[in-house]
Amino acid sequence: MNPEINENLRNLRKSVVEGLRPVTIRQMTHATQAYDSAEFEIDGIEAHKVTTIAAIVDISGASNFIEYSLEDGTGGIKCRKWRDKFTGDIPRYEIGQYVRVVGEMSAWPWRAPTHLKMDSIREVSDPHEPYFHLLEAAFATLSYKCGPPPSSITKGLRRTIPTSANPERHSSPVINTAENIPPPIEPEQDHSEVMEVDPPHQRSPSPDEMEGIELSQVVERDPYSHLTVLQRGILLGILNAPPSEDGVHVSTIARGISRQGVTAEQVSDALDYLIDSGFIEPTIDRCHI
Repeated sequence: MNPEINENLRNLRKSVVEGLRPVTIRQMTHATQAYDSAEFEIDGIEAHKVTTIAAIVDISGASNFIEYSLEDGTGGIKCRKWRDKFTGDIPRYEIGQYVRVVGEMSAWPWRAPTHLKMDSIREVSDPHEPYFHLLEAAFATLSYKCGPPPSSITKGLRRTIPTSANPERHSSPVINTAENIPPPIEPEQDHSEVMEVDPPHQRSPSPDEMEGIELSQVVERDPYSHLTVLQRGILLGILNAPPSEDGVHVSTIARGISRQGVTAEQVSDALDYLIDSGFIEPTIDRCHI
C-alpha cells in the first residue's frame, strides 16, 4: 500500500479509537458487533467512547450501582454507573432533568446494545445544548461517511480589519458650544494644475471577491472524502489485519465487512475501484491485497 495512504489510514484509525463521538440514543441501540468482545460499530465505523444528551425518565439502582433510564426523542437507553468507581458522593438528579453522559456501549447483561457504562454524568444547564448536540452528532456521522470538510475552511471566511481602523485609538466626545465652535473659514481656490491619471485597466477586486480568492487558496479536501463507507471499511480492514508478506486475502476483507449487509458483487466492485484508483494494489496474486 502507498506509504502516504497508509499513514492517512492510521490517522483515521487513531481518531476513531481515541476520539469521543457524539451520538443519539437511536444510533447506540442500532449499533452492531462483529463478535461478543468486538467494539460496537455505528454505520460500519467503530465507536469506542460516546457521549449523548437526554432526559432522565427513571432512576433505580442497588448498593453497588446506580442506573438512569434516558430518552432523547430518538429512543431510550439504560446507563449504569458502579459505585466503587466513584470518588466521593454520587450526584443526585431528578426525573425530567437533562444530563450529558459519557461512556462505552455494552451488551451486558441484556445481550443487546441498550446499555451504556457511564464514565461521567453532568447536568445540562444551557437550554441550547441539546440542540447543539443533535447537530454535532449529525456532523460527526456525515464526516465519517463522506469525509470531514476542509480543515482550513474557516481561515478563508475570516474578514480582515481595514488598515485605516485603529481599535486602540478612541476619540473623546466633543460638545458643540459657542466657545469651541471654530470661526467660519472662507474656501480658497487652488489654481494649480491637476495631473491627469489614466484609469486602471482592471478594477480592484471587491472584499467579497478577495474573500473568495483567499478561500480558494486554503481549501484542502480530505483524501478519502469521496470514498463510500464500504470502501473506507475495506481500507481500515487492510490496515487492521496482521502484517503478512503475502498481503491480506480478499476473503478476510469480506468477512470483516460482511456485517454491513453488502453483497459479494459490491465488495468486488469496491476492491476494483480502490485498485484502479491506486489506494491498494495486489501482492502475490489478485486474491491478496
